[in-house]
Amino acid sequence: MLRGCLDAGRASRLDDPDIGAAIEHVQRIVEGETFEIRRTLRKYSLCLENQRRVLQERRQRLLRGIDTPSLLRSTNPDWFSQLASKFGAEAVFATEREVTLCWIDHCWSEHLAEVAEIREGVYLLSMGGLSAIDNFNRQISEAFRRLPEQIDEGVLTTMRSLPLEGDALHWNKETLLGPSSTWTFMINDNPMGDIFERLGRRIKRLTKQLLRL
Repeated sequence: MLRGCLDAGRASRLDDPDIGAAIEHVQRIVEGETFEIRRTLRKYSLCLENQRRVLQERRQRLLRGIDTPSLLRSTNPDWFSQLASKFGAEAVFATEREVTLCWIDHCWSEHLAEVAEIREGVYLLSMGGLSAIDNFNRQISEAFRRLPEQIDEGVLTTMRSLPLEGDALHWNKETLLGPSSTWTFMINDNPMGDIFERLGRRIKRLTKQLLRL
């Protein structure tokens, strides 16, 4: 019976207009914080998403055969001619396409790792009163500008190492195997854990406080 009275008292408090208004107020606060968090995450993700699209466009053009890889032919025509004479120009182009795709994936994966390190570091800047987002975008833009050169250097190094022996072109793919690139990226704008878990705990805590009134 006592428990029933307590439950009835709690239910009556929930029906109280003041309690209901307070709960709605808490809900609006939490929804506003959630919106602000998502907006901040979008600001961090926007620049990186543009980078992903640029590199993905290059990747897709190679995959679909729209672009013919010609880096080796333009930078080292003598070696290209030797390979083409031995294995055929189409085989050299096909190998360079495969090598380029692997280097794009590898360098993008490395770029994401660098972006994660940059994202952790900008919190120190924000504590000093500087704009964390501006510094984040500046640093990842500088890193991305180096990416095409890194890809080309990797492709040329691999293509120049191809042996002339044998009946077909072979290259060591194992050297580029590593963390697979998902071509997606989400930044957690919270160095102390999952922000949405913290919001959930805050809702429960505030609701309990209101029920005790």
